[in-house]
Amino acid sequence: MEANYFHPLDHAAQRLAERRNFHPENHSGDFITFLRDAYGIREPQVPEDLGKGMIWRLETTTRLFSIWRCPRRNRLFWIAHVIGLLERRESIERQIRQAIKQ
Repeated sequence: MEANYFHPLDHAAQRLAERRNFHPENHSGDFITFLRDAYGIREPQVPEDLGKGMIWRLETTTRLFSIWRCPRRNRLFWIAHVIGLLERRESIERQIRQAIKQ
């Protein structure tokens, strides 16, 4: 098993992708739509401070998600990262605690 593979998280991501019918050719659009529909999160214009040490920002009070203009592959990774944090924070924290104990 690879060090960066966590079965519970991978399985949850696969179930979400199937449930939401995410399309490989449109992950970015699917992910942004999911954030809007599931969490009421909107994507504003990219603020100037992003890309200067900050890749993304989620303002919980205004429900605005900003992400630096980066290559598509990186953008997909970071949007998926935010979805993972929103959907599976407890599972992620549990995996971290278990890794620290080892």
